[in-house]
Amino acid sequence: MQNPFAIFFYTGIWQPLLGGLILIFLLARFKFIRSLVFTPLLVLPALLAFIIGLLAKVFWNPAHRLATWLYKKLEGTRLARFGNWLIAKRFENSPTPLYRGDRETVATFFWPREEFPYLYQTDIPQDIVRPLYEDGRLIGNVPLPLLADRHMGKAAFRTALIAGLSAAILAAFALLLFTVGSFVLSYWISGPAFDNSTLQLEVWPNHGTGLALPLLWRWTDSVLRTLAVIKTFSIHTAIFLSSWLAFSIGCFLLMTVIVLREWQKEKAKPYEFITKDAFVRWPYRAETRKLVNAAYKQQCALATGYLKNAKTFLLGKASGIFRTRGDLAAPPEGQEVRMDEDALFQHMLIFGGTGEGKTTGIMKPLMRQIMSSKNVGMYICDAKGVLWRDAQDIALKQNRADDVLVIGTGPEQYGVDPLENLTPTQVTTVLRSIMHQMGATENDSFWPDMAATVLRHILTVAESYAKTDAGKKEIEESGIHPYSLWWAYQATLNEDTLLQAIDHITKFGDLLEQKFIQAQTPEERQRFKEMSFDLNSVESNASVHYLGSTWKNLARETKTSIIANITQILDGFSGSPALRERFACGRTENSIHMRAALEGKIVLNALSSIEDGLPARLVSILLKTALYREARIREARFKAMSPPKNPADFPCVIMIDEVQEIATADPTSGLSDATFWNVARSTGLAGIFATQTLAALKQSLGEQAADNFMQQARSKIFLRSEDQDTIEYALWCAGKAERGRVYDEGHRESLEYRKLIDKFDPFAPVDPNETMPLDKNLFFSIAKSVLAPSTTKIGQASNFTAAYRPDLRFIPYGTGPLYYGKDASVNHSKYVSNANAYQASYWRAEDLERQYRTQGNEQCHLLSSSDILNMGRWHAYVHVQRAGAAKQDIISIEHDHS
Repeated sequence: MQNPFAIFFYTGIWQPLLGGLILIFLLARFKFIRSLVFTPLLVLPALLAFIIGLLAKVFWNPAHRLATWLYKKLEGTRLARFGNWLIAKRFENSPTPLYRGDRETVATFFWPREEFPYLYQTDIPQDIVRPLYEDGRLIGNVPLPLLADRHMGKAAFRTALIAGLSAAILAAFALLLFTVGSFVLSYWISGPAFDNSTLQLEVWPNHGTGLALPLLWRWTDSVLRTLAVIKTFSIHTAIFLSSWLAFSIGCFLLMTVIVLREWQKEKAKPYEFITKDAFVRWPYRAETRKLVNAAYKQQCALATGYLKNAKTFLLGKASGIFRTRGDLAAPPEGQEVRMDEDALFQHMLIFGGTGEGKTTGIMKPLMRQIMSSKNVGMYICDAKGVLWRDAQDIALKQNRADDVLVIGTGPEQYGVDPLENLTPTQVTTVLRSIMHQMGATENDSFWPDMAATVLRHILTVAESYAKTDAGKKEIEESGIHPYSLWWAYQATLNEDTLLQAIDHITKFGDLLEQKFIQAQTPEERQRFKEMSFDLNSVESNASVHYLGSTWKNLARETKTSIIANITQILDGFSGSPALRERFACGRTENSIHMRAALEGKIVLNALSSIEDGLPARLVSILLKTALYREARIREARFKAMSPPKNPADFPCVIMIDEVQEIATADPTSGLSDATFWNVARSTGLAGIFATQTLAALKQSLGEQAADNFMQQARSKIFLRSEDQDTIEYALWCAGKAERGRVYDEGHRESLEYRKLIDKFDPFAPVDPNETMPLDKNLFFSIAKSVLAPSTTKIGQASNFTAAYRPDLRFIPYGTGPLYYGKDASVNHSKYVSNANAYQASYWRAEDLERQYRTQGNEQCHLLSSSDILNMGRWHAYVHVQRAGAAKQDIISIEHDHS
């Protein structure tokens, strides 16, 4: 019996093994050798996959079940942990960061923290989060196919392992069948390798054969030979089992890797489709992206810093249309569109035709959100006198019923002295603005101006008269305060009333002068001096002189025309006793102050200019102006405190529907809507205004004042409208963006268009349990794939760089000596024809590529008139401020009909 090691060396088995080791070293060390060797060797794994596929046709179910059972048994065991440890140990010092699990290094390489800090923040509000791609590529000029790695998760790896185990089981079975079949075939062809019946044992010469030996010798020899056979069989069996195990493990590893690669290739295909914006907009819009990125960095810093705890107000959900049309700062589809408290104090203007939902779609939802903050006061009014009911119901639902104060003529409603804290100049400025807006033009403004001048002097005299003993007595007896609209109107109509007031002022001034002379103490002298100075101020003396001389001596026709203008705006109180008593007489009983809104109350104006006409409109305008004045007084008082207070800490929101009905436009007054909202932010007032059309606003305020008023409202919402001026203004607000239209089937302008048309979202959530389906045909597709290998690695998708490729379908001939013979000159005409066909094909592809990149690129409006006309009452175009940046899109809104 020979030694098995001698058999190993002397039979030459070591030579192929040594050669194999050397080949493995060379393959591992030199890439070009791997390329030379592996390319033709691809047939072997393909053949192996094909053979396994044939077996899978019959034995797939038991093999797959057994593989699944083995995986579950091995998962989490020491063997599995040891395998994971080996893999980690193998790559822990790899120069490739991802191989050693260092994802942060890779992330900071592609997206430096300094340039993209928001990628590393976890507290960015969801309503300002932007997609991580722009102009067809990932931000930072990273190819989109990098995202294919998202699908290479644990489930895919588990499926690949099960597929590898199934392949190993089938391969082991195939090898076993091959070995047994070879043995049976060899036995059938050659007969048994050892036949005891023909064995001749020669003991020594001339003494016959071993057959004549004693039976014990024969048995002993048979046992020894049997043991030798068993020993040889055991060695061969061990070698076979080792080879069988190695072969199975090799099949397992090979098929696992191939299945993973096939999974990656399949999932990478959607990401490898390159849209036109990646070709065109990316290289030619770098400066725009830089600006947008810089603004977004500041927006995120503001939203997570100063405005971190600020309340936000939901307006609706974005449609994503503007982002589809090329606006990099526009929100993606489905994102909430909100404005924060800081943006609220930059004011809002809402446009929308009758019945389009200004109240139900925008104002009521905003009321509900604003009223949820207990420290925010509100003043709400509208020309129709109906909005207050909605506000009252909302306040009740928000548990703020105790904060509600309703201004009106009803039994449980309050009156207001609109002239309180307003100077005569401020009051008459409002009245003059109303008279101008009622139809006067620049050419005939003389009469409104004169009427306002006369009223200013009368109110100045009335203010002084109210301080006299006679004036105080008149207040007690009649209940009408001299410093009121009704008294001023009566004094205008009745000259005797005015002259008597002037006479009482003069007499009371003389009386104060006597008391000053007779005063016994310095304190009394100072008090009477101040009273006299207050009564006989410069303004009061000027008004007394004007009314006692200039006004008295005016021509009758002139005076009549002036009185007619005053009558036009004040005579309405004659027919509205409730309005006159509560708002025009200066009464204090059952009344409130407009500063209540600044103190956290919800003040609702129930007056209706539709029912009560001009007097109600006049009162609403004066109430609004009084609130403006109160806000300015409070601001001055807060700033004078030590330490000073910020009015924004005690906010008040003014919400006015049909604002054109009660807006004023006197440019000389700091309390008109044409000027106040320039500085309203510092007073703690925020304005939300609604109107139907731009034309209505300009008709009421005038073009210049309306333009200024609209520009002070930094956030704008446009509901459906047919007014041309309003639509053009919306288009101007939306602006333009670069488009890159495509015209051939299969091309897409941008990733947003792919999402819209193809339903492809590169950042759509990946199902963690999504895996490649495993069936009996899997290994046939693997065999085909192996013969056409990918040039990319697992986890790395290819990135095509051309929209058009040469069309080689009509090349007339092949290439090389096989077609032309060893001497190409023999078939020169065919050679030239073939080259020309190739040239034409490539030139055609280049021409198409050039057209693709250069045609269809233009600056286009983000919003079109058809958008406004066709979006219905369930959508609105919004241009709102959020964390120091503008957001705009067509949003979907929900109407509140409760």
